[in-house]
Amino acid sequence: MTNDVRPATGPQKTRKISVIQDRNRATLAHFGGILGIIPSAAVFYVSRNNAPFAEQEAREAMNFTFVPSIALIVLWVLSFLPGIGNIAMVLGTLVWLFMAVASVRAGIEVNRGEPYSYRVNPRLLDRFYPTENAESTES
Repeated sequence: MTNDVRPATGPQKTRKISVIQDRNRATLAHFGGILGIIPSAAVFYVSRNNAPFAEQEAREAMNFTFVPSIALIVLWVLSFLPGIGNIAMVLGTLVWLFMAVASVRAGIEVNRGEPYSYRVNPRLLDRFYPTENAESTES
């Protein structure tokens, strides 16, 4: 038998990015809300542990765009059904317009360097995946 044990590599070094890059990533996370949850999730994944402002704002954008993104997918599927298809398309357009306007507004605020909190945000992702700071304060 061969021994395929690999040596432990230890904690990975994370490189901190500049404040401007951090703010640009955070802005991109909110502006990406025009396309749904995918852009903010990508920014969150890339910014974890090396861009605190971008990570915080990407999480906020993901929490906001989660429900409208699911609603858009459901309404898109319903748009193929006869009878309710036209209503589903109109509702889908309204949901997307709401999400796009709110995301652009948030992106403008974040680009100024100010954290943004959406007025209507169910924060469902925070309930399932709490932040590391929230877990340590609860115990």
